[in-house]
Amino acid sequence: MRVHNLRQLGRLYSTKTSADSLREPIAGTVLEHHLYLVLRIQNPIRALESRRVLPLRIDIQRALLPHNGLVNLGYVTEDRLWARSEKLCSSQLASHGSPQEDEFDDEFEEDRHEEHYDAVAFAPERPPLHVKGITRNNFEERVDTVRLVQRDLPPLRRFEPGEYDGPVHIYVCTHGQRDCRCGEHGGGLADALMEEVKRRRTKQKGKGWDRVVIGEVAHVGGHKYAANALIFPHGEWLGELRAEDAPALLDALAVQPFSNGEGVTRPPLMPKHWRGRMGMSMDEQRRFIEDYLEIP
Repeated sequence: MRVHNLRQLGRLYSTKTSADSLREPIAGTVLEHHLYLVLRIQNPIRALESRRVLPLRIDIQRALLPHNGLVNLGYVTEDRLWARSEKLCSSQLASHGSPQEDEFDDEFEEDRHEEHYDAVAFAPERPPLHVKGITRNNFEERVDTVRLVQRDLPPLRRFEPGEYDGPVHIYVCTHGQRDCRCGEHGGGLADALMEEVKRRRTKQKGKGWDRVVIGEVAHVGGHKYAANALIFPHGEWLGELRAEDAPALLDALAVQPFSNGEGVTRPPLMPKHWRGRMGMSMDEQRRFIEDYLEIP
């Protein structure tokens, strides 16, 4: 098994200051899940009520809960980037013999007053899958489509480090109406990430920054770890981030691109801020840090 110098990372990470030694561990604080579905909304998360009741979202969550799926609301400012992500995902499906996204998405007549969503689904070690037009009338069918990314998307393409050419989504919790820390720290981080990605797209053309989607999500759990960021398809959850961490987060992604090659164990992204990973139980997250990073 290739471990990508995890032991060396562990030695670096285990060198703590006295203040760090008193800090509550954040690894192992992510609820176990094997699917994450982001329902795109048109209004900013920062303005979202504390506990917005959305019947369709609740129905989708109930349908996916038996399959260890989590559902959240997401906001992506730039339509162009969302559309590019859809196109990249569709191209990837076609390139390795899987049914294309368009085959899943029948046209529907939009009712401005009806709750409906376009969405993107993520599962461990899988590329993303976009799903369009989820409504009250078709959500059961769309849930079956969502589960394709989790269980039935054949064949599973293997990406060695550096081979993945699909979209990367970074979602920051900015739900300030739920907790002011998410609004303050999350909002600052989201703004800093958007600015830094724009800068890199201009100065580092051809380096893949045009495939990075920065979005905002509602409550993810763990207000005290704000700012929280979720990175897909890696499935990483990071916490205790600040706006000044934006360049380091993007640098870490550049050094550790998504891979799911046979026998490859991906190290945690930004170990100091690592809360957990999709596909792992909370105990497995803690053991992962202890075993591979040698934290006493």
